This record gives sequence, structure tokens and C-alpha cells, in this order.
Amino acid sequence: MNEYRLVPELKKSLKALVGCGIILVALDQGFGLLLQKIYFSQKSGEAFRITQSLEVVQPEILIVGSSCAALTLDPSLMSNSFCKSVYNAGKTNTLLPYHLAVINSAFRRYTPKWVVLNIDVEPFLYEEEPRVFHLIPYYGSNPEVRAVIDLHDPFARLKQKSKLYSLNNQFPMAFQYFQASKSLEDSTGFIPLDDTLSAPMLVYTGKSKVDPRKIEMLHQIIRQCKTKNTRLILTSTPCFAKFPFGNPQHDLARKIASSENVPFFDYLTDTAFVSHPEMFADPPHLNSKGAAVLTRKFIQDLSAASIIGRD
Repeated sequence: MNEYRLVPELKKSLKALVGCGIILVALDQGFGLLLQKIYFSQKSGEAFRITQSLEVVQPEILIVGSSCAALTLDPSLMSNSFCKSVYNAGKTNTLLPYHLAVINSAFRRYTPKWVVLNIDVEPFLYEEEPRVFHLIPYYGSNPEVRAVIDLHDPFARLKQKSKLYSLNNQFPMAFQYFQASKSLEDSTGFIPLDDTLSAPMLVYTGKSKVDPRKIEMLHQIIRQCKTKNTRLILTSTPCFAKFPFGNPQHDLARKIASSENVPFFDYLTDTAFVSHPEMFADPPHLNSKGAAVLTRKFIQDLSAASIIGRD
């Protein structure tokens, strides 16, 4: 008798469970779509600049890299010197997976004449959780982004069933600059820092684990640029740091560039900067004063090597 009474109770519980599931799915889809609309409606700020880099800009000279590029290489100075359009697509807290997605997305839209790729202190750093979260909102619409994310997350396609998931890590950016007006930073991608260094010099051991996938990504970028007849230029911005045991990852990047006949303008340990801490905002980044000095030096070196001219 008790068994028969349990059947209606079980059915009632199952109905309640299904109902809750339907409500959760509806909330996920509804709020997710709303957040996506807000995120992609940005007219200023970080989310806007990511969208510009991945989907919109078509400069003759495309600068790509992490914060070391975004905060250091001034497109306006380069544009005025070379009479070319320049955009800095550098993004803080990113590594080669993001850079590959930006460059491949650019090639889908157009063919830049030059790509300047900034090489970080440890460009092939292995990470337990690869930094691809900035790309997730573009997974559904951008095949180049999708290829990079799928390489690192075999369950990415399944996760995309949730509309909220795609903006899980971008929630603050969806509202931070909502309805803000476009700034000079948004127009050029360059974000100068006015701080003055107060931290001690960094010390790198050179013992960080290497990710072979990132090495292949650099090779892929080089192949893509050669296929598209785009001149690839590698550079490294100064870092207020010591390398008592050398820097094997950076040395490997230089070796790859040399073997592929890719010019590499390496300012990582340039004493013209490292000996002047007043030029730094923090150990990995130059301030606006140092950025101007570096960009002018970079322009001079490019001109001297006849890589980019005014013609």
C-alpha cells in the first residue's frame, strides 16, 4: 500500500524538478542574451577594444601582444612617422593563444601589410588554466577564436549551450563602460600609464615549464604571415628585471625568429631602459614617458632596417 502511495509523490517530485530545470534554462538563456547584447553594444572600454581587435579594425600595421604591447607601443607616433594606419590590439593578461586568435581573425577580414607581435618575457609559459577567457564571448561567431579555445578545452562546445557561461568571466566589462563615449585609447588601442616605479627589480629563474602548443602557435603565426605575404616583425619591450640563470624561453623565440628569417627587435634587457627605473610604471611595463622613448627607438630601428618606410 505504501509503495502505491510513493508513485504519485515521485511523479510530483519529478514534475517539480523538471519545472525547476525549465526555469533555470529560461533564466540562463534570457539573462545570457541580455548580457551579450549589453557586452557587444559597448562603445568604449576593454570589451569594446577586444571586439575591435577581433572583428573590426583593418590597419596597415597591426600591433599584437599582451599588456607589454598595449601599454607601451604608441600607434599614433608610428602612424605619424610612417604615414600608415596603425592599431594596437594588445590585451592585458593574455599570451600566444589570444594573439593567434587576433591575427587569424584579422586575416579573415583583410590582409595587413605588417604585423608587429610583441614577445613576452616567457612567451611559451605552461599554464594549468590557459588564459583564453577573454575570447569566450566570441566563440559562437568567430571560427578563429573557436579553433583556439577548442584546442585548450574539449568541452567548450558543450559549455556554450549556456548563454551565461560565455560571459561568466566578462561580467564586470559588460557594464563598466556601458554607454560611455569613445576615447583616444579606444581609437588607437594604446593605454599609457602615468605611474612611477616603486617596486623592486624582478628576478626570473628561467625554470618555468614550457607549453609545446605555444611554440607551435608562434610557428603557425609565422606561416600564416608568410602565406598572406604580410611582413611579421617580432619585438620585446623592456622589463625591469634580472635573469641570473638566463631566459631559455626568450632565447627559443629568438632562435625561431632567426631560423625563419623574421626580424626581432629585442629591447627586453636594453640598458637604455633598464638602467632608468623612472621610465617604468611597474617592472614589466614602461610608463608613458618610457613608452614614448621606446616607440621612437623602435621607429628608428624599423626605418634603419628598411622594414617600414613612409612610401
